[in-house]
Parts: sequence; structure tokens; C-alpha cells
Amino acid sequence: MVGEQALVRGLEVLTEGSSAQPPTAAFDEGFRAEAEHVRVQAREWTHAEGIEGLGVGEKISQGQPTGELALRVYVERKLPKRRLANPIPPAVHVPVPQVVELTTDVIELGHLEPQSFRERARPAMPGCGLGHRAATVGTFGCLVKRRGDDARYILSNSHVLADVGFGQSGDPIVQPGSLDGGTEADDALATLADFVPFRFDDVGYDNQVDAAIARVRRRNWVVTQIRELGVAPAGVGRVIRRGMQIKKVGRTTGYTTGVIQDIHFRMGLTYPRPNGGQTGRVGFKDQVLCSRYSDSGDSGAVVLNSSNRVIGLHFAGAVGGSVFNRIHHVLRLLRIEFA
Repeated sequence: MVGEQALVRGLEVLTEGSSAQPPTAAFDEGFRAEAEHVRVQAREWTHAEGIEGLGVGEKISQGQPTGELALRVYVERKLPKRRLANPIPPAVHVPVPQVVELTTDVIELGHLEPQSFRERARPAMPGCGLGHRAATVGTFGCLVKRRGDDARYILSNSHVLADVGFGQSGDPIVQPGSLDGGTEADDALATLADFVPFRFDDVGYDNQVDAAIARVRRRNWVVTQIRELGVAPAGVGRVIRRGMQIKKVGRTTGYTTGVIQDIHFRMGLTYPRPNGGQTGRVGFKDQVLCSRYSDSGDSGAVVLNSSNRVIGLHFAGAVGGSVFNRIHHVLRLLRIEFA
């Protein structure tokens, strides 16, 4: 039977990786490397949809306590394994310091309300809320730069930073967004620099992105590390395929995951027209449709693969799914690269 100390160390390994405290200095280098490997390998199920938390407690079998401690995995509700993309393993192997097998126990907990990041943050980070002074609110996607320009720019959607094309170069971008109480006088983080104009058409699909950038006013007001993940984007991911798992960190729902369902998705959305005040249809082609991973206010979040490489820019969603622009279209049309 594995003792409580080993289980707690195993929990630290799964959740903290290389930051977990080694048992002694003699194990430091090898332990940290192995711990990080275990954390990365387990992330697909420790952060899968429906996982509410991890802990240590007495294992329950058929409704009765067994007297044996286990690594507890708390879920919103239990589902048959056949319905899970990444089922929880019955046991995991962790170095604590020797490699031991920890039994898991799945506990139905219900849904914990997510903590939306609506607060003011300095330095601000990808995944927190922000927006054009006249818009509601969206998400800080990531930091980018222009070739030959030392300035830092925030990447997000046009409907977040450019007020759907109504914005003008130099307009203030506030963090938090205006819906969350941000004001131009106290919270101006950046200024609108550029956006991709929409092409309106009743039947066509002439658009590829909903994207814009804003120039950061002070470099030390922002960081590259994504909120909750604690890592900066690791570049561009080139592979996008059906069945692939993705993740994002947004202002409203925080860290969530999804599965790509359609890589040839085309759609039409209604946007206000910059000239005339009426609305019109904007058709998009070459989009990627996923299982739902988002909610209102997450627009502008970057979409990552399992290696933390950016593959898209989230911009739209419905009850049945979420949609992102392919990142290579965003980079090309805005003439930017990752900072």
C-alpha cells in the first residue's frame, strides 16, 4: 500500500512537474526532468474536459470506503470510458523519488464555477480580458511583433481591438475591458495599430480572419507567458487535423480544451458595417470547427496544440462548437510574427 506522503508527492509531480520539490538534493536533476516528463504526458487527462480537480483521499469502491488512500480525480460527472477522448488511467507511475504506481479514484463532484479573469493586471498576460474602449470585452491572445520594429503588439480579434472595423489607429485599448470596468483614463494598456478589414458579401466567403493588433504602451506592462499555463507560445504549429486536441486560455472560461471536428469549415456571420451603421454578412472560409471550448468574452484567445504551439485565433462559437482562424492566415495578413 502506497503511503500518504508518496501520494502527495505524486500529486505535486502531476500538477507541478519540474517545479515539484525533490525529496533530497541528490535526486534534484534527474527527479525534476522525470517529473516534468510525467506531468506533460499526463496533461491530456488531468486537464481534459470535465476534470474539476485532483487530490488525495480514501478510495471508494461501490459506494464504500476501502481504507486505502488513492490519487483522487474529481470530475463534473462520471461517463462511460467509451465516451471519453482521454480516459483517466486506473493507475499512474510517478517518481517519488523511486517510481511507484499510484491508484486513481474518480469522484463525481459536479461543476465548479470557473473564475473569469476580469481583473486589472500589470503586467498583463495572454488570456486576460481587454478590449477597444468602445467595445465590450475580449481576450488578450498573445504578443507579436512586426519585422524591423522593436515594439510589442497584442494580437486579438478585430471585433475586440478594432471595434469591428469602426476603430481608428491610435484608439486606446483598455485592460480590463470596458464591460469589466476598465476606463481610458486609468486602464489604457495599448493603442490600436492595425486590423484586417472585413469584406461584406451576401453569399461569398471572402474572409479568412477576424484579427487585429494593438501597440503596447510600455514593454514592462505585458509578459509573454499565458495565464494559467505559465508558458509562452512555442511558435507556430503546422499540423491541423480532425480529432486533434486543442486548448486555449480565455477571459471568460479560462483554460479549456476541445477536439477539432472540421478543418474545411465555412460560415457566415453578421457584423455592423463601418459605413452606414447597418449590419451585413461576412463570409469566412478555411476555418476550423471544434467541440465547444469557449464562451462570450473568450474571443481573441490563441488556440494551442499539445506542444503549446499556436495553431489558431479563436473568434466565434455556438452551443454546439467553437471556431478559430488558422494562425498562418493571421500572421500573413497582418504581417507579424511571434515576439
